Amino acid sequence: MAYTTVQSGQWDAAYDVWYDPAPNPAGQNTGAEVMIWGNHRGAPQPVGSVIGTAQLAGATWNVWSGNIGWNVISYVRTSGTDSLDVNLADFTRDAVGRGKISDAWYLTSVQFGFEPWEGQTGLGVRSFSVSG
Repeated sequence: MAYTTVQSGQWDAAYDVWYDPAPNPAGQNTGAEVMIWGNHRGAPQPVGSVIGTAQLAGATWNVWSGNIGWNVISYVRTSGTDSLDVNLADFTRDAVGRGKISDAWYLTSVQFGFEPWEGQTGLGVRSFSVSG
């Protein structure tokens, strides 16, 4: 994963990984959303509050947990980057170990992108891939 950021505005660049008790949920997933924030600028912050740190993918991550109608566990890289090469299984195992998702749930989708709050001109995804 490679992406272009800007030094202005307010935004985050993150993976959204969705889990559900059913393999093909109709509508909103009811399990959890795992977010992996590679970089951010300004006011945006994850849902909930910090519950700890994790050493994953060669970096340190602040771990957040909250609920917005579904459980959200977010991993925020402590030093922002413009590329991510992560093993989603490592983040999944960590979230399972924290009791935030079940290892019986299905991974239903993976997305990557920006949540621009303001000043999004110049943000872009240069490459994206997921392999199983």
